[in-house]
Amino acid sequence: MVVLACVNKAAFIFLQSLGRPWLSTGLSMVREILFGVGLTLLFPLFWGLEGLLWSMPASDALTFAISLAVIVMAYRELGQAPEAPAASIDGSASVAAVMSSRSDCPIIVIGRSFGAGGRSVGHAVAEALGIPYWDKEILSEAARLGGVSQRYLESVDETPARPGARGGLMTSDE
Repeated sequence: MVVLACVNKAAFIFLQSLGRPWLSTGLSMVREILFGVGLTLLFPLFWGLEGLLWSMPASDALTFAISLAVIVMAYRELGQAPEAPAASIDGSASVAAVMSSRSDCPIIVIGRSFGAGGRSVGHAVAEALGIPYWDKEILSEAARLGGVSQRYLESVDETPARPGARGGLMTSDE
């Protein structure tokens, strides 16, 4: 049942990545509370100690069946035609709207140093290819979509990272 437990965890993470944290949390709660606790209390009534041992594998199997159905529905929704991008105040389409509506939209990242003219090169490339151009606008859109402060994103934007003592990455100003 370890495989099913791993698939369940992957389903929870997949739903979070699609921006559906409530559905992910709901599935997790179904596994842990409804099935995990419920079957742990119910199975011993019928099968004694052996029922207790089978409660979590049964919980994983039932959660797998529900997760599979939810993931299939999510994939079907992903395959549907996207809505037209919503125009922003200045008339250009929002970052998220354009990216979600165009699977063929290339992403070109231009690395630049101070004085190298990266912004003007970026504008010229975007205009020549007929694709949207974003620079700092992407931070405000990410802040809006992620529910975080734009000031925080600006503080970590283009900040080099180095391995840190916490086992992850720390920005150079930490």
